[in-house]
Amino acid sequence: MVCAALMALPQEPPADQIERTITSLNDPARRASAFAEDGDGPSRYEELRTAIPVKTFRILGPMESASPVLTISHEPWGEVQLQFPAPRHYGAVFIGSDLALSESSCMYQYPGELTRTIPLLFVLKREGGAWKIASLRILAR
Repeated sequence: MVCAALMALPQEPPADQIERTITSLNDPARRASAFAEDGDGPSRYEELRTAIPVKTFRILGPMESASPVLTISHEPWGEVQLQFPAPRHYGAVFIGSDLALSESSCMYQYPGELTRTIPLLFVLKREGGAWKIASLRILAR
């Protein structure tokens, strides 16, 4: 009876799986498993990390990229910056049953500066029932 109840649970929607795969890049323990076996995803990710050599670097998921980002500096006057995302479609676009594109962004901050974002495009493919990153590209800024 327990097995039947577990099988009846709804599966996570593909868009949520893609969100989780993209944000797993922020966790060094999960990063390697986020990439497809073939593809240039790992090398493209390393190029991105090398281009932005700061510690405050984070990949935002598609849904998080669509939300405004509030940054409060801890300088003497505590300045506030509210950054609205570009008016784009964020989320997954399914090209087939096993291939999807997803816009997202990367957020970073150099010491003493305001937060910046870079729009990204992820190409994902389904491998063994899980969505994996095949490639990523920086979109025009």
